[in-house]
Amino acid sequence: MIDRDQVLDRLNWCRENHWFADCEYERLNHVLHPDHVFAESLQAAQSIHAHLKVRDADALPEQNFFDQGAWIHYRKPGFVKFCFPAGINMIFSSIPISQDDLRDGTASSEKMFLDHIGIDLRQITPEATELFDQLPIEAQRRGWGHIVQGSPGNPVYCCHVEVGRKHWIYPEDRFTSSGAKSMPLEFALGELVLNDISSGCDLRPSDPRHHLPVSCCGS
Repeated sequence: MIDRDQVLDRLNWCRENHWFADCEYERLNHVLHPDHVFAESLQAAQSIHAHLKVRDADALPEQNFFDQGAWIHYRKPGFVKFCFPAGINMIFSSIPISQDDLRDGTASSEKMFLDHIGIDLRQITPEATELFDQLPIEAQRRGWGHIVQGSPGNPVYCCHVEVGRKHWIYPEDRFTSSGAKSMPLEFALGELVLNDISSGCDLRPSDPRHHLPVSCCGS
């Protein structure tokens, strides 16, 4: 389960070590706040993850993460996932993970940036399923972008794993100017299944309302 205080402590360590820009840390803090619109989903989640794009995911100072109690969940060329006991996972990739990567050529970025924030609903309980199914309704009510991936019997394949279903939400919030594309929120329902053969092809969809991504840091 997620321990908010410990998660914020780990995120603050990441910011101090320049893994996050200040605006990215603020966005993560915003998602973790008890008054966030999706706070109930977060309470039902088993973990939250921050997915960062980097120039070379195979050249990270792994010992720094081990010293903070993290371990590697899985690693492939251009991709590594660190897990912390507090319920925060950090993913680094330099492979294409989104449609934006393929269109804009940003699969491997010279500048590290937070690509998206994920909320992991691993246990398919009635409560979690109900919260998951309400996500697109809330997104539509607020005028936010939304795309679903996967369906019963048709899992989502991406980043060397498969998972049952995903909702991608593209909120407009205080971090973006009116009309700008904000950072996506990924809600995944179901256990992760590692795929040793393929990295999958179900890339993160682009915001259906906009054509080009906009950084929360303005760069």
